[in-house]
Amino acid sequence: MMMYVWMFLFAGKLSWVKDCTQKASSLVTFFTQQGKVLAMFREHSKLEIKKPATSRSAYMWIVLSCLLEIRIPLRQTVVSPLWNNWDESSLEESKSIQRLCLNEEFLENEKAVLNILTPIYRVLRMTDCEGATLGLIIHMMRRAIDDIRVATLVTMEQANEVLEVRNIVNY
Repeated sequence: MMMYVWMFLFAGKLSWVKDCTQKASSLVTFFTQQGKVLAMFREHSKLEIKKPATSRSAYMWIVLSCLLEIRIPLRQTVVSPLWNNWDESSLEESKSIQRLCLNEEFLENEKAVLNILTPIYRVLRMTDCEGATLGLIIHMMRRAIDDIRVATLVTMEQANEVLEVRNIVNY
C-alpha cells in the first residue's frame, strides 16, 4: 500500500502531471479566494469548488475530478455579463484564469491525468475500507497496473513514466 502512496505522490512530480495540477490549483485558488468570483460561480452552479488540504495524498485527484465536474459552470462564469462587468476582469490574472477555463487542451490534460491517476486512487481508497484484505489489495494493485497500461487518454510514454515510478519505488 505504501508503494501506491509513493507512486501517487511521485506521479505528481512528472512534468505533464505537475503542469496540469499547478494550473488546476491556481484556478481553484483564484475562485475560492476571490469572494466576488465565487459569488459569480455560485450563480451558475449548485456545486461547490472543492479545496482539500494540500497534505492529503490524493489532493490532485480530488481537485482535478472536481474541476472536471464543474467545468461547464466555470466556463459560464468567465463568459457571463457579471464577469465582464467586474472591475478586475481586465487584470492579467483574471484574463489568464478566463483563458484557462476556456482552454480545451487544459480540459483534455485534466482528463488524461485523471485517467492515469484513478486506478492508483482506487487502490488508496480501498486500503481505507473496512474488510480490505491483503489479497484484495494485491488484486487491486495488479488491476491498477493493467489499467494504467491500457489507459487511452495518455500516450504510451506517459503511461510508462507512471509505471517506471512504480519500479523506482520497489527498489
